[in-house]
This record gives sequence, structure tokens and C-alpha cells, in this order.
Amino acid sequence: MYPSIFSYPNNQPLPIDPPCRYPHMAHYRSIYNPNTLPYLPVDKQASPKHQPPFDPFRQQYPPVDIKVFTESIHTFQFLMQQGGILLGKLSNPDFSYKLMELAQRGKQREVDALIQTIGLQVRVSTAFTPTGVIFTIRPKGQQDGQDCCTLTVAMKWEK
Repeated sequence: MYPSIFSYPNNQPLPIDPPCRYPHMAHYRSIYNPNTLPYLPVDKQASPKHQPPFDPFRQQYPPVDIKVFTESIHTFQFLMQQGGILLGKLSNPDFSYKLMELAQRGKQREVDALIQTIGLQVRVSTAFTPTGVIFTIRPKGQQDGQDCCTLTVAMKWEK
């Protein structure tokens, strides 16, 4: 037998596949293999000189102002209250029957007029499909695209 770096000092070969007590772990080797390190060696790792310097003033954010956010919250609470009134009216079987009947016939103007009879203090746009209805509730006095918030209620009426 020839001397090798993979042998003991007395020229006995190292056990490449040592007997394993646990057969399901037979693929694990007890011999150190530098090619299977789970991390980069220290000399191959990124050095601090290649990292960008820490700049505490790099990202400047404007001061926090919650005025618009607070107004949106109050407006949305009002929209939810009006949505509750809408749902209360929709829970009336006679009203729901009229709404579904008009929607199934494709009479958008009549559906909008029926929703207006509820007397809500918000703008309600209605869209319907064969399987359901979608109510979009917005505050009055604001144009489309400039609303602070919108409440959308989508409900099924068919399977």
C-alpha cells in the first residue's frame, strides 16, 4: 500500500464509508470535507471595505402629519354607517326582490333610482352580474379619483 494523505500514519487507509448505526444517515460522512462547508471561508467573505458606508441621513422622510389620515378615518366611519343603513334596507325581502328583479332585467337606471329611495347621504354606484351585486359607496361632494376613501360591498345572490 502506498502512503497517502488519506491514510493513518501507519499507512492504514481511512474508513471512507464507516459503518453507521443509523441506516437512514448512511449518506453522512464522518470525515471532514472542505468542499461541503455551509459558509464561505473567511478569506472569501465580503470585507467591510466593500460594503457601503452607513449614512444615518441617507433617507430623509417628511414629518408625520396625520390630519388627512384622521379625516379619512372619520369619513370612512361615516361611510360604514351609511353602508349599515343600506344593508338594513337590503334585508327587507320586498326591497331585495325589487332590486334583483330590476337587475336581472338589466335596468340600471331603475336600480339606481331604487337605491336613491333609501335616502343615503353618500354616493352609491351599483354594478350587478348574474351572480351578485356590488355597491360602491363614496362621500358626497368629492369627485371621482379625489375621494379620501371608498367602501365597496360585494354580495352574491346566485350560486
